[in-house]
Amino acid sequence: MTLDCRGLDQFVLEDISRDIDTGNSIIDRLQDSQTDKLAKRAKSIICLCLSDDILSSVIDLPTARAVFLELCAQYERNGRGSRIQAWHLFWSLKKGPEAISSYVAKVVTASKDLKACGRELSSQDIIDKVLEGLPP
Repeated sequence: MTLDCRGLDQFVLEDISRDIDTGNSIIDRLQDSQTDKLAKRAKSIICLCLSDDILSSVIDLPTARAVFLELCAQYERNGRGSRIQAWHLFWSLKKGPEAISSYVAKVVTASKDLKACGRELSSQDIIDKVLEGLPP
């Protein structure tokens, strides 16, 4: 991994704190600025590897560690298990005693969950699901 080769993996694996006080303010400021530069470099390397749509969701995060954790969370949501669960939930929805508008909102929310997992449905699929879930 590029970060490992450059000695920057520590900025992803743990939160680097600058709590060490040497007693010399000049040395402390130099160490802080060097640590900041390395942390920014680690974040930049990660961001260079991302597509525009993923980058837009993590660019405002403050540290490489925060970016890494957000990427892990995003890709876990998009995993096969999540996709299968969202697919099953979408097709198992039925209108109960609630209002039709509430049922339609549930179907739309379930379709958005599928889209977030990488499985986009057509408008016709959503309409078919709404009609299929209505009682006779």
